[in-house]
Amino acid sequence: SKIEPGEAARPLIQRSAAYGCDVLPSSYERLTAQENALLTNPTLMVRLVQLVEQLAGSYDFILFDCPPNLKSLTTPALYSADSVLVVLEAAEESLEGMSTLLRMISSAQKLVGRDFPLAGAVLTKYSAQQ
Repeated sequence: SKIEPGEAARPLIQRSAAYGCDVLPSSYERLTAQENALLTNPTLMVRLVQLVEQLAGSYDFILFDCPPNLKSLTTPALYSADSVLVVLEAAEESLEGMSTLLRMISSAQKLVGRDFPLAGAVLTKYSAQQ
């Protein structure tokens, strides 16, 4: 019988006692390999969307931690998303990255034909003494 993407992912999901949530861990090397696979096999993007759809019934929400420099990995996460929450460091470089991310979101919205609402932003590494 055919194994659905959601079922294939379940053995990889780990419970994080520290955060009280389930995590599908990865590594930079694994993400780089996935990025290369996406470039040569675009149907993998469809499989990610299917995976998220299948797992969505088991969770209140699913978060993708997508570094903006891995564009071909961020794009499929956007296709799977209902909304976008941006995490910004309190640094000038982050603001520059934010404009790049907003352009990427706009391009993805045009390709898919639907909006990815910006749910908000979280500011990290902020010091009132700066």
